[in-house]
Amino acid sequence: MIKLFTLPIPNDGFAEEELNRFLVTHRILSVQRQFVAVPDGTCLAVVVDYSSSNADDGVHGSTQPARGSSQSSVDYRDLLPPAQFAVYDKLRVIRKTLAERDKVKPFVVASNAQLAEISRIEAKTLADLEKIPGFGASRIKTYGQALLDAIATGLTELPLPPTEEAK
Repeated sequence: MIKLFTLPIPNDGFAEEELNRFLVTHRILSVQRQFVAVPDGTCLAVVVDYSSSNADDGVHGSTQPARGSSQSSVDYRDLLPPAQFAVYDKLRVIRKTLAERDKVKPFVVASNAQLAEISRIEAKTLADLEKIPGFGASRIKTYGQALLDAIATGLTELPLPPTEEAK
């Protein structure tokens, strides 16, 4: 499927926010950008090719390519403002630590799309995490507080207690 976005220049911020929200909540196959002259000036036309199927991972909003696809994953450096990308990048480190602690794959803790959304909405509470597609009660119970603590403490190394399953 294809969706077209136009971002006016100068940017009002609203169209960019709509584009970023769409990119973070859909399985993106490709993105093409081009400046276009319009009667009122110039705009950035963004054509997003996306898949409507999330069947392979059961997570609504995943931006990972379908299994077997050679398409690389989304580059959140291009989608998130620098401050949000810094949080996202550090959350990936925390996710890896949690996954190693629990001997699970990192996507079990949270997908890249979910980490990007945590960064984008500047999550501070477990209720904030509930708003993220695919971040259900089990993930919140197991990993939510550790992720929030990482954000609240400046994303430094966390002394992570073992989970009940790991004891």
